[in-house]
Amino acid sequence: MPFLKRPPRKASEAAHAAGAKRQGGARSVSMGPLSVCLVALVLPLGLLSGAGLLYWQVFRDDVLEALLRRQAEMQYAYEDRLAAMRAHLDRVTSRQLLDQSTIEGRVHDLLSRQAQLESRTAMITALADQVGMGSDATSTIPQTPANGAATAKPVAPRLNPLLSGPGEPLRRPAPPPAASAYAAPELEAPALRENIPAAPYSPRPEAIEKPRPESVMELRSSLDHPGPSPLSNPDVAAAVRLSALGRGLDRIERDQVQAVSRIGAAAKQKAGRLKSVIAEAGLSPDALSPMGKAMGGPFMPLKADPGGSLFERELSRIAADYQAASRLMQVVSALPLRRPLAGRQEITSGYGVRMDPFLGRMALHAGLDMREETGALVRATASGKVVSAGWSGGYGNMVEIEHGNDLSTRYGHLSMINVAEGQSVSPGTILGRVGSTGRSTGPHLHYEVRIDGEAVDPGRFLRVSDKVAGLD
Repeated sequence: MPFLKRPPRKASEAAHAAGAKRQGGARSVSMGPLSVCLVALVLPLGLLSGAGLLYWQVFRDDVLEALLRRQAEMQYAYEDRLAAMRAHLDRVTSRQLLDQSTIEGRVHDLLSRQAQLESRTAMITALADQVGMGSDATSTIPQTPANGAATAKPVAPRLNPLLSGPGEPLRRPAPPPAASAYAAPELEAPALRENIPAAPYSPRPEAIEKPRPESVMELRSSLDHPGPSPLSNPDVAAAVRLSALGRGLDRIERDQVQAVSRIGAAAKQKAGRLKSVIAEAGLSPDALSPMGKAMGGPFMPLKADPGGSLFERELSRIAADYQAASRLMQVVSALPLRRPLAGRQEITSGYGVRMDPFLGRMALHAGLDMREETGALVRATASGKVVSAGWSGGYGNMVEIEHGNDLSTRYGHLSMINVAEGQSVSPGTILGRVGSTGRSTGPHLHYEVRIDGEAVDPGRFLRVSDKVAGLD
């Protein structure tokens, strides 16, 4: 049919049509639009692939080296970060160890000071007892009783920082898993905070100012938004507590120095009074020597350095007065300056020339006759050693005591003797009882004092007995 005949192709379409025709022995190829697009895409990819393969073949070693270098740089950077973190952890651990060692060192120092102060308190007590001050010297020194009982004076806090109360140890939380094993354990802040003594504070009136409005606003703001308390940090709380304990020990040390000063003043005053009493009894204080006592032990020199601590300097300053008082007290202990009978004594016959009660002739009376009821206690007037205890002619039952410094005393006409020969006695020791044995007309005590074997008037010794009673 003529209306169904295909129209002829255009020249451009005919040029792109794929096909092969032979014209006069020559062959021509024609391509369609799809083939042209496919060739346009595949050809650049092929060229790029070829160029890439060529580059890989030529520069393969350089590419591998660059890759390895980059990987090494990444590894080095990672190792550097690990080293930096390890160094930071070491610094934190070292800081914690340093803080712990610092706190432990301070605790050790405070414990050493406490032991030293306790030793000094015992020394002060001994010094006070030897000069006759008793507990007056140490009454103002705060002490911690061994049994935990309360004392009249404020007691300094115990130095053990691990005790928050009587027998209550502070809890130590375990360090977190990430912390180093050498990290310092933390102390619980509330327990420390409870034991921090409040320092007394009494502001002067002129130091008080009326707060400004802005200050009031700042205070109100701080109350509305409180920040963390410094004591919430265990290290700060421990440091505050240790500082408080150090101040308490400083206060005790100052009190000890004052106590030593009071002992020195009392020793100097007592030495002067003892010298006066000895001189009033007719003896020379410098010519007398203390009577030997049973004592001994290894020599351990006392630390009393004039250039040392304040306590040592004060101890060195009072050493001369204390030694003088101690020596004179030992001398007075061996001098017959006390009364052999208690109460008011009635002298029935004095020392010197008298009429003999049996013969009625002039005679020398070598002692004092003191009237007293039979059985009254007779006491030693000084320390010494019994050299005779028994019957002795006209003395009847008699006790004789040697006191050193060529001094001796005799006690005659006793109804009973309570000591034995060779026994050591101290002032006030009961020697026997009043009687009327021997050459006696009635119950009384015959009392003699002898120097180098010669009888002297006992009255000059008894006249200072009241003064000696206040010095013993």
